[in-house]
Amino acid sequence: MFIFIPYAAESAVFESQGLGARAAGMGGSFVAVAEDYSSIFWNPSGIALVNEKTLHSEYKNLYGLGLLRYITAGYLQPQVGKGTVAFSWYRLDTIGEASFLDYSENTLVFSYATHYFKPLYLGLNGKYYRVHSSIGASGMGLDLGLTYVLKEPWLVLGAGVQDINRTVITWDSGVKERLPIQVRAGASSRIFPDTLLGAQVEWQDQTRQTHRLGIEQGFFNRVMRIRLGGVEREQELRFTWGLGLKYKSLLLDFGWEREKKLGDTFSYSLTLKL
Repeated sequence: MFIFIPYAAESAVFESQGLGARAAGMGGSFVAVAEDYSSIFWNPSGIALVNEKTLHSEYKNLYGLGLLRYITAGYLQPQVGKGTVAFSWYRLDTIGEASFLDYSENTLVFSYATHYFKPLYLGLNGKYYRVHSSIGASGMGLDLGLTYVLKEPWLVLGAGVQDINRTVITWDSGVKERLPIQVRAGASSRIFPDTLLGAQVEWQDQTRQTHRLGIEQGFFNRVMRIRLGGVEREQELRFTWGLGLKYKSLLLDFGWEREKKLGDTFSYSLTLKL
């Protein structure tokens, strides 16, 4: 397993981990779910539809191995001028028996979203990447997002481009590598008042294609939510599921993602609406 860790650190730097246990439970089909803090990652324009000040945090034990940890934290502030702003921090680091590697990836994100005309919302992320290890690295990236809301029937269309500038990560040794451009497009709909369906297709550098499908069913006035999802990539299909609980302005979400080769990833998110 220790062979995998340094390989991931140097050859798959800042590999996409997603954001939010809710999205994880729905198979990552989240580019058009424009009502949640985690839209920051999937499609930054979606945060323009979030009306409450929001604090968010997440913890992932990647592949259930106790070797890689992914944590996030952030704050969202609506009604700043004509838009919404948010600040986020993502961190991937080694823990447990792999902690001797002393490797971490940190991403700082500033997000802004607004409406161009009422059904159309635009958003962007400015990102600073930094690797802390025996050899450090850094870079700056840009994401763009678009959301279009149709009221009748209730339907949301979304699209996002991650690292549209083909972000260059420069290592302290002078070596440079580029992060892949990721394009996402999809739709979501409340086919029933308590039932949300999301579908998404994405491309990595215009070649690697992934299809995602997810459903969320609310119970007891959405106090409890159950989620299922499916992901198809390179002719391999995997499933996800999740659970959400709400108490007043506090939301607790759990997501489970299956990875055949490495193991299961468990995600836990805590969201507080102020």
